[in-house]
Amino acid sequence: MARRNRRTGEIAYHLNWAPAPAPVPLQPLVTVAGMRWRIEESFQGAKELAALDEHRGRTWTSWRRWATLAMLAYAFPAITRTTQDTGWGHRLRRSIWRRRPQATAKRLHYRRRLALAA
Repeated sequence: MARRNRRTGEIAYHLNWAPAPAPVPLQPLVTVAGMRWRIEESFQGAKELAALDEHRGRTWTSWRRWATLAMLAYAFPAITRTTQDTGWGHRLRRSIWRRRPQATAKRLHYRRRLALAA
């Protein structure tokens, strides 16, 4: 399968494999080719955040254990991020919770300055 970039005209080739001997429709092939970008982004994030590329072992077993732990360490924040409440109500509650001590400190600061000036 070949794909041409509309802006640059560059052609990218994708080699796909399907177990069935019959021809595969184009839509599943396009879907698989499009998933490649997300998979590469995930591996790049795992390399940066979970030190997936920092393994120094020499055996397959140690590498497999390291990769499993690194991917688990990368998956935990990703799952936490997707399952947490991201609605406006949550943001407003957090903003109020964060600003309340700031307002209290400001009020006490001005009260103290007025007391020292008097």
